[in-house]
Amino acid sequence: MQEIRPLNLSHDFDSVRILDTYLNGERDTQTVLDEFENYAGQIYVSVDNAEQITGLVSLSGPRWNQIHMIDHLAVSESQRRKGIGNDLIAFIIKKAREQNARILCVQTATWNKTAIAFYQTLGFNKQAVLLEYIGDKNDMQWLDIDLRLNS
Repeated sequence: MQEIRPLNLSHDFDSVRILDTYLNGERDTQTVLDEFENYAGQIYVSVDNAEQITGLVSLSGPRWNQIHMIDHLAVSESQRRKGIGNDLIAFIIKKAREQNARILCVQTATWNKTAIAFYQTLGFNKQAVLLEYIGDKNDMQWLDIDLRLNS
């Protein structure tokens, strides 16, 4: 059984650093630490019975018109396809609703078909493609879910 709790950066940094490499590739430790310390949203981690971090999700908002955003989602490679990603998204949907979010959105690279399909199975809908959002020929898929429906 997984517990989902707020990130404790001083305790969890080494594990979170590994998850960060899934999201951003290799980066120097100070860059990663600065990003997490200065992140304006909320970061949560999933933890197994052995207190090992198995995943991470972050939520920021509200933005204009009560739109909240999932900024990061990562699950340890050895823990994938075990429902942890589903649990993290369900948790973050609940948190966004508690904050009176109207829409929860996420962006992922258009080449990441696995992530797009994952979000769609959870009720997210494709809304737009942001061309060259993360550099030349790196388009970003915008997906969102209306939290007022099926609450």
